[in-house]
Amino acid sequence: MKKYAILILAGSIIGFASCGDDSNTTTQEQIDSIANARSAAMEAEMKAQNDSLINAMAMMKADSAARADSMARISVSSTTTTRTTTTTKVVKPATPKPTTTKSRQEEKFESRGNPTAPITEEKKKEQEDKFNRR
Repeated sequence: MKKYAILILAGSIIGFASCGDDSNTTTQEQIDSIANARSAAMEAEMKAQNDSLINAMAMMKADSAARADSMARISVSSTTTTRTTTTTKVVKPATPKPTTTKSRQEEKFESRGNPTAPITEEKKKEQEDKFNRR
């Protein structure tokens, strides 16, 4: 009886403990602060990304302006130099020889030697034996 009383007491303690107040619930203020922190982090990330894009575009414009200036200097300096004329001789390209491509089967056929040679009697007999064994 004493054992049953201890079991009932332990069960009731566990039951009351499970019905207790949850300490893991978040309040509205906590939810708001989490949302504000996330939005601030996303905003900072987007600002950094936009800044890097703006810097890249500015560098590209500066490079193209520098390139245009250097091209302008080259064109100004080239107009003051003397010009020399050269004559070019037009040479017709040689007509290429037609290339023949051989298939793999043709290469095997040619590698076997003389394709027009007659089959020897030994070879004929050997082939007939193979055929008869099947």
